[in-house]
Amino acid sequence: MKFTSTVLLILWCSISSVLKNNYIIAIASPKIEIVSTFNDQDIVYRGILNPIHITIENNLPYQAVGEGLIKIDDLGNYKLAPRTGKKITITVTGKALNGTPFTTSKTFEIRNISSGISQFNGKHCKKCELKLTRKELSKGVVSYNFPELLIDGLQTEIISFKIKLPGRPTKKVIGNKIKSSVLITDILKAKRGSQIQLFEIQIKSNLPARVCKVSPIIIRLID
Repeated sequence: MKFTSTVLLILWCSISSVLKNNYIIAIASPKIEIVSTFNDQDIVYRGILNPIHITIENNLPYQAVGEGLIKIDDLGNYKLAPRTGKKITITVTGKALNGTPFTTSKTFEIRNISSGISQFNGKHCKKCELKLTRKELSKGVVSYNFPELLIDGLQTEIISFKIKLPGRPTKKVIGNKIKSSVLITDILKAKRGSQIQLFEIQIKSNLPARVCKVSPIIIRLID
């Protein structure tokens, strides 16, 4: 009986030691997440304020540092304004419940914001002409997209644009569609091979940066 009690005591001490050590390790290395709320691909963009969110297990106090990192509130929300280089690292430091220091880092790829693309009926051609029929032009829709920006929820809206047909005065269109019966009549009267220009395209976007230059759309009638 005495031998059995001794064995059980040794086993209990061993288990207690393992549990205690695992607990110490757990609280010494809290789970930390540093994410860009733009996307989940560890990409941030130069020239804009990228939203960053930091969460830490047990709501432990911490300090976060990184070039261009700006604290917004005490809820883990930050803004990141990347400067030079191709990568940027955010480092989080603090102390666990047992006083053990911890450090975690997260590196993001920095990309430049590429210019968007003006589209007509979902088609685009930066340095050439779109070849369209009169019907396609009359029922066309102007749009503007940023295909290279990986930003969740990015939206753009066409406010207005101007259209110039050969031999006709320039007209301003409100919205993203050619609805005016006068314009449609002008399009129907235009000669085959005529070049039509859509320019001064005004857009509204939820991108946290101003879009300075919107490329025009050049169209060639093919019928």
